[in-house]
Amino acid sequence: MNGMIIEKRSGIGRFFTGVVVRSAERKLGIGSMLLHRSLSDIKAEGLRNAEVETRDGITASKYLYPKYGGKKHTVQG
Repeated sequence: MNGMIIEKRSGIGRFFTGVVVRSAERKLGIGSMLLHRSLSDIKAEGLRNAEVETRDGITASKYLYPKYGGKKHTVQG
């Protein structure tokens, strides 16, 4: 987890870069632990939602974020 932006006015916590785990250490629960702790911190700040912006094909966007209710939203540019 490289950083969070906490927006108390909107009630949303945004992950600035998201969860990154070295490929050799994946599938050990490290990413889940990092994300769970970050979401707990966001909740402790009184926020009710979290958002992550990422690229297609990122491991966390495919497997980790959906475990915690993450949904894909496509932005047209």
